Amino acid sequence: MILSSKKYGLKTIAVLRSIRGVGALLLATTLLYASFYKEESLEINTSLISENRFFEQIIHWFPQLTQEHFFAFAIIALLMSITRFVEAFGLWFEKNWGNYLTITTGLITSIILFLQLMNEFLWIVLFFLLINLLIACYLLIIVKMNKVFKRQKV
Repeated sequence: MILSSKKYGLKTIAVLRSIRGVGALLLATTLLYASFYKEESLEINTSLISENRFFEQIIHWFPQLTQEHFFAFAIIALLMSITRFVEAFGLWFEKNWGNYLTITTGLITSIILFLQLMNEFLWIVLFFLLINLLIACYLLIIVKMNKVFKRQKV
């Protein structure tokens, strides 16, 4: 019973990581497109953006960004996408390194979200912080269970 629920839990997290990987890949593609066509008219529809300081800062920085900035951000997003797909692969096939990689990236993301939360409280940031911590705790339990299971098997 526990082993089957562990399997479904890992597969669910793997699917979520894959979805995030696709999102990062789309972001990388968009940023790469922007890096090549920045000189042309890339206008931002500010009516679609809510009154949020984060988006206001991006709109303020947008004219100062160069093609190289967009290209660098695209490379970072591509690396994030690859990392998410590797995590998903490791979790799907129940590899121990997949658990460790997901825990590590989840905790790094949690630190970034926590700092953002300290800067400005947003419910959505708190939601994602709690989800990241929940996944990291779940995977830590799985790692601990795997170690106990291996000891009992020997």
